[in-house]
Amino acid sequence: MNKNIFIFKVIDNELSKILHKYFEKVQIDTLTGNITFYKAVTMNMVIAESYGFIESKSIADELIYNNMKIIRKGLMENTLIDEMALFGGLTEVALSVYTVNKHTGNYEKFLEKINILLTSKLLSKMDNLNKKIQSLEEVDYDVISGLSGVTSYLLLLGRYEEITKRALELLVHICSYKNINGNVIPNWHIQQKNLDIENRTNYPNGYINLGLAHGIAGPLVILSKAYKNGIIVKGQKEAILNIINLYNKYSIRSEGYTYWPMILSFEEYLSVVKEKTNVRDGWCYGGIGIARAIFIASNALMDNKMQEWAYKIIEERAKMGIEEYNLISPTLCHGYAGVLSILANTIREKEESLLIKQRINHIRKKIISMFDETSKYGFIDVELRMDNGKYILDKQDTYLFISGASGIILALLSLYHEITSLDTHLLI
Repeated sequence: MNKNIFIFKVIDNELSKILHKYFEKVQIDTLTGNITFYKAVTMNMVIAESYGFIESKSIADELIYNNMKIIRKGLMENTLIDEMALFGGLTEVALSVYTVNKHTGNYEKFLEKINILLTSKLLSKMDNLNKKIQSLEEVDYDVISGLSGVTSYLLLLGRYEEITKRALELLVHICSYKNINGNVIPNWHIQQKNLDIENRTNYPNGYINLGLAHGIAGPLVILSKAYKNGIIVKGQKEAILNIINLYNKYSIRSEGYTYWPMILSFEEYLSVVKEKTNVRDGWCYGGIGIARAIFIASNALMDNKMQEWAYKIIEERAKMGIEEYNLISPTLCHGYAGVLSILANTIREKEESLLIKQRINHIRKKIISMFDETSKYGFIDVELRMDNGKYILDKQDTYLFISGASGIILALLSLYHEITSLDTHLLI
C-alpha cells in the first residue's frame, strides 16, 4: 500500500502520524470488506471532521461513499431495530450524515430522509415515555440512550421547533419532583426495580444519578442550551435552577477541590450525606463534566456568580496533578480525551486562563504518549474490571467513538476547530 496516500496539512506531526495510522486501517477495512454498520457510522464522523486537513479529497470522498452505502443498506434492513440513541442508534446515524454534509456539502437528501424518520419515531417514543413518567429508567432521559441525547441533535439542527419543545416539556417534567411516602424527591430518581441486578442489591430504595453520561447533568445541558437559543417552555428556567441548587447542595469541598458523588442513594438524598468517593475525573461521571454542565447553564441564564463557581472548579482541575484524575485510558468516556474536550470548549469561551491552556497541552502530550503503533487504530482503551473478586486490566483495541480511537482523534482535532460530532455527543 502507498504510504503517502494520505497527506494531512496544517496540523502537527504527531496528529498527522495518528491520522495516517487510522486512515490506513480504514482503507484496509474497506478493501477487505471489514466495515460494519456501526463502523461506517463512526468512521464517517472522523473522516468528515478531518476533511479540511486531507490533501486528497477524492480518496476521502470514496471512503465516505462506501460507508454511506453500508449505512443506507443497514437502515433499509432495520439494523438498528428501532433504537434511537445518540450513542449507537438512529440519532447517531443522523449526526454522522449531518457531519459529512457539513464538511463536504454532499448527501443532503439522504440526511433529510433520516431526519424525517428520526422525528417521526421520536414522537412515538415521547408518547411512550409520558406513560411511564413515574417509573423512569436512566435510558429514558440520559445522554447515551435517552431523550437528552436525541434532543441534543435536534438543537444542532435548529429546526423542528415544535417537536423540540415537546421534548423540552418532557425533560422539564422529568426534572420536577414527586412524593414518595411523604418525601419529596426528583422524578429522575430511579426506583430499585428499574436498576440493573447489582445495583438493586446496593440501592434497595433506588438512587439519583448526578453524572453527565447517565445522570441529571445531561438534561441540565439540554434545557440550558435550548434556553440560550430562545427555545423556551413553561417551567424550563425553574428546572435549570432546581438542578443547579441540587448540585450546590450536594457538592463536597476536599483539599481545595470540589467533588460530587456519582450516585446518591435514596437515603443519602434525604439526609444530605456528603462523602467524597474515589471517582475518576472523566467525562462520564467526574466533577469536571458536572462543572462544565453548570458552566453552560450559567451562560444560558447570564448568571455571573454561577459561572465563576463552575469556572473555578474547572480551573481547579487544571491545577491538580494529572495523576489525581485517576484516569488510565486515553478515551473519551473515562479517559484523557474526555477531559481534553471539556477544557478545549471552555477555553474557547473564556480565553484568559493560562492555567487551562497549559493543562490542555499537558493532556494532549499525555494522549499522544499513549499512541500505539502496534494497535489496529492507534490507541488501546484500558479499563479496570472486576473478575472473580479481583480487579484486572481489560484492554480493548477498537475504533469506537466513546471508548476507542475515533473519539480520541476527534478530541485531538478539537484543538484545531470545533468538532460538531464531539460537542453534540458529549453535550459540552
